[in-house]
Order: sequence, then structure tokens, then C-alpha cells
Amino acid sequence: MKLKEWKSRPGHVRYPDGKVGTIEEARANGHTVVTLAEQKAEADETRAEAARVAEADTPAGRAAALVAKAKAEADAYSAAILALPEAADRPRTAARITRCHNARSMPVAQAALFLRGLPPETAPEATAARPITDPPSLKRRVEIAATAAGLKADRGDAEARRRADALRYALRVAAEPGLGYTLNAALAASGVDPATLELR
Repeated sequence: MKLKEWKSRPGHVRYPDGKVGTIEEARANGHTVVTLAEQKAEADETRAEAARVAEADTPAGRAAALVAKAKAEADAYSAAILALPEAADRPRTAARITRCHNARSMPVAQAALFLRGLPPETAPEATAARPITDPPSLKRRVEIAATAAGLKADRGDAEARRRADALRYALRVAAEPGLGYTLNAALAASGVDPATLELR
């Protein structure tokens, strides 16, 4: 039987039938005794847990939980991208992906395909092998196509959302001086055929 030390008579316990005995006697008879100190510790822990629950249910607590969750997701995504074999030869682009995207806007598998389509950043011959310039109208065509796709995406078109994201990311990659990729190369790596862009 589990008994509690009696607050009115420390060192004693009170049995269900009303009898009173010492803690030593109760334990000698095989009973478990929860001392006053243990009762206080349990009460303190119960109050502390209630306070934690109450704090978590406040706007500030919920906001802190969301921030912590977002940071954990961002850290996990960044680690997954940088661990890709394709990222080893394209570290600057991989790092940029972790800054500009998350697991929803560019899943890890999609990021791997994108990186695989780009020339290695560390290869000496890569710069010479790339086209030096893009067609004069290409950037404008991509910007118009991205805007049009974005408008469709705002109306709930999932395919348009993916296309808009790919076009905008290709624009950002091509505009990054340190990467040195042409817009044509960035589009190809994003799976976009420049021939499908219409200049209106």
C-alpha cells in the first residue's frame, strides 16, 4: 500500500482505517511511504509543468515554438543540401540555395537535379566552356514569363508556381557575379527550355 507522511504529525502515516503509525512501522510492514519532502517535490514539479503548459499556450510561447521549429527545419535543410554529392563541386551555388530556399520551395531532390545540371565551380575549363553572353532579349523574356507564371500561381496553379520559382531562381543565379553562370545555363539547370518563353 502507498501511504503519505502525515502533515499534521511528521514522521507518521495515517492508514485508511484511521489508525496512525510511524513511517518505520509502515515500511516494516511492506508499505511504500511518500515523505513530506517527496510530496513537496511532486507538487513543485506539477506546478512547474502547469506553468510550462500555460506559457506555451500564450501568443509569445506559440511564437517561440514556431521560431524554434522553423530554425530546426532550416538547419536540417541546409545540412541536407550541403551534404549532396552534387554540392561538393558547386559549393557557392549550394550555399545560395540554402539561403534562398527551403524544403517546400526547392526540395532536396530538386536541388540535386539543379546542381547536377550546372558546371563544376572548381573546374578550370568550366568558364571557357560556357557561352560568353546570352541573347539580348532573354532576360526580359524570362522576367515576363516569371511574372505571368506568378499571376497564375496566385490563382492556385501549382504548375505555374513551380515554373515561376524556377524562372526567378535562374534569374538570381545568373545575376550572381561570383557564380559566373549565363542565364541560358541557369535555365537549363532549372529544367526550363528558353524556346518556350514568349516575348509579349
